[in-house]
Amino acid sequence: MLATSHPAPSAPRSLSAALAGHPRFVADPMRPGSLDPIRPDDRVLIVGNGLTSADIVASLTRSGHHGPITSISRRGLRSRGHAPCPQEPFGDFLSKPATSAAALLQTVRKTIAGAAEIGESWHAVIDQVRSNGHEIWRNLPVAERRRIVRHLRPYWDVHRFRIAPQVEEVLDRAIVEGRLEILGASVAGAKTDGAAIDIVLFKRSGERVEKRFDAVVVTTGPAHGSILQSQMWLHELNQGGHLKLDPTGLGIACNESSEAVGTDGLANSSLLISGPLARGTFGELMGLPQVSEHAVFIAAELAKKLKAVR
Repeated sequence: MLATSHPAPSAPRSLSAALAGHPRFVADPMRPGSLDPIRPDDRVLIVGNGLTSADIVASLTRSGHHGPITSISRRGLRSRGHAPCPQEPFGDFLSKPATSAAALLQTVRKTIAGAAEIGESWHAVIDQVRSNGHEIWRNLPVAERRRIVRHLRPYWDVHRFRIAPQVEEVLDRAIVEGRLEILGASVAGAKTDGAAIDIVLFKRSGERVEKRFDAVVVTTGPAHGSILQSQMWLHELNQGGHLKLDPTGLGIACNESSEAVGTDGLANSSLLISGPLARGTFGELMGLPQVSEHAVFIAAELAKKLKAVR
């Protein structure tokens, strides 16, 4: 059973090549002490705008940082907060399952509108999508799954992975005070000028702007696309034809029994994929409840296999 969970983060090549060796280029903010070189008045660029980015802003604020922070993502979306009060999951996504990304999006929007009519927020609808994630996902052809990953995943992520109230308060205050700006942009170029870092940003509007920073922190998350190169034994299994990437880019290819699918397209009944790396097949497989359910499923599959060889 392969249960390696998430691969390590990987900085965009445009940054890692230009900023390698810079003392305030933080490619892996999860490494202990990685933010220590950032000084209180440094101009900071955060690449990525999810929960990790929010945690970085909160950590810097807590450590006494008061310089300007720019946080970017391609769409400029920010993680949403939790519902003001507990709600039960709301909506029906299974009786007439969507078979395309467009149909699923339409159903979600209609359900959110219906929830609002009875005083429920979007949180209840997204919670229902999350709880029905496997069944919703399995009804979608691979091409539609890829379309969701390409076009809808950023919107799903900011609604699915919600920011803690305390951290949300820190971000709101930083925005009001003018210390934090959130932009829809990507990095188009980077270079150093002494200790300063000059970044060319390509904004969502099409405008190219150059800004100077003192520190760059990458929070784009795990490098799922390079999981098979992240560890030698995974690389060897891939080279041997036993593993390949899932076509959605969400981990390692496997079938509905969680058996690894090799480069020849055939499943290996003796090699099972457990946890988030199987979400290309199983859909929503990130939260602890879903990962736990999948672990139980894997255990049952293993029990059946052991029973069959007795």
